[in-house]
Amino acid sequence: MSLRTPIAIGILLWVSGIASYGQTAESLESQADALLASKLYEQAIPLLEQAVESNPTSQRLVSKLGQALYRSDRFSEAIDRFDQAIPLDRYSYWAAYSHYFQGRACQRFGCQTQAIDSVAALRSHFPDSFWTTHAEVMLAEVTETGVDDAIDSEDREVAANQVYKSALRYVSRREDQDAFALLDQIIAEYPDTRTALAARVSKGNLITLDSNRIAEALDEFLPVLDYLDVVAPESKVAYEVQKSVAHIYQRLDMPEAARDAFLSVADRLSNPATKTEALFQAVGALNEKLQKAYYVGVQTTQEEWMALQLEAARIKALPTATEFHKARLDLIVAEAFYWLGMRDEANAAALELIDTYDGQEYRHSVATAHFIAGESFLRDREYDNAMYHFDWIVDEFGDEEIWGGLKRRYANRDSNPADLARLHMDIFHARQGRGDSDDELFDLTVEYLDRFPNSKYTELMRGWHYLFRNKRLYDELESASSSE
Repeated sequence: MSLRTPIAIGILLWVSGIASYGQTAESLESQADALLASKLYEQAIPLLEQAVESNPTSQRLVSKLGQALYRSDRFSEAIDRFDQAIPLDRYSYWAAYSHYFQGRACQRFGCQTQAIDSVAALRSHFPDSFWTTHAEVMLAEVTETGVDDAIDSEDREVAANQVYKSALRYVSRREDQDAFALLDQIIAEYPDTRTALAARVSKGNLITLDSNRIAEALDEFLPVLDYLDVVAPESKVAYEVQKSVAHIYQRLDMPEAARDAFLSVADRLSNPATKTEALFQAVGALNEKLQKAYYVGVQTTQEEWMALQLEAARIKALPTATEFHKARLDLIVAEAFYWLGMRDEANAAALELIDTYDGQEYRHSVATAHFIAGESFLRDREYDNAMYHFDWIVDEFGDEEIWGGLKRRYANRDSNPADLARLHMDIFHARQGRGDSDDELFDLTVEYLDRFPNSKYTELMRGWHYLFRNKRLYDELESASSSE
């Protein structure tokens, strides 16, 4: 042993014994980590206890304290700390960590049934985790069956995991060809390992980065989901893969399949906030389904739109719905009225949304509400009110594309009712209605034709352009004739 080793240990022991008043949880954790790395577990315990006291909801700190207690042979206390850590986030790395070491503590403490329960929890929540593989060895030791086979499986997992780490380094550097090669190697050479499951998920995620190949990702994700539905339907990886599948369906313009997938995501979740997010995505996909039907010429019914409104209202009422969710759900209700031709109801819903939400995060929803209100006032010939709402959109966005997502996807059909070309056509009609001069209106037609040469409304605007141009020429000729 070099002279530096006892000196370093002495310093660490001195640090662990100094008064910690005023130290942050991060500082205490840093000191404790140094002690844990030097296997000075007993000395790390008081530092971690103080850190947990100042930050009791930190799963990482509570898990580390449990580990220090376990390594100090204080098994009962360790079990209690792991019990404290796991519920803080049942799907995190530290939850898997705590399940495993809680099982080991139970194994050493003599509560074998609880050790077996820890393995079951890892299997159901972390089917792709390295900790679950270690836990299988523990289970074999506890039950005294198949220990050699479990160790062999662990060795294969270690080998596969080494390749997987290399693959992830290639993924992080976007060296996709090398990453795919290693991921395929894992799937082919270690097909029965948990790492192979993780490799298929990583391969699917990597494929989704290429928009031209996105459908191929389903070839990786769907078999994984079929497997997880049997062995671990409530696991984090099942939730994440199901969510990826839902987003792929969205990108493939399959809103009905996306909605079903988002509902499946919600069914897998127990956390109220993430469940609400999944339900929010599902109602958004239903809204897109109905709008797509309109754009491609498929008839929709009033009952379908009203069912959408009821679903939006139900999700908005959930206690975990955020203000962003509520703004978007209120807009879905207003748009449904708009599509149904119930303009008064649409206008009322739009004005309420405008009055309720303020902030950059709501600007697109508020812009659409201004558009709905502006069109309603235009229809009622309240031109100044209409211009107020149209001007708000122009002032806020300028030439920025505001809508157009569906318009771009279904460009062979009618353009989105809320797009810039229609907005500026409405502005022309509002200014015409309020009595702007012919010269001002002529200038508007010139500007419009230059800006939107191929819109749905271009030919109509061209007609107005010729009308005002001819009128201007007529007035010029009449003026010249009078002067003679």
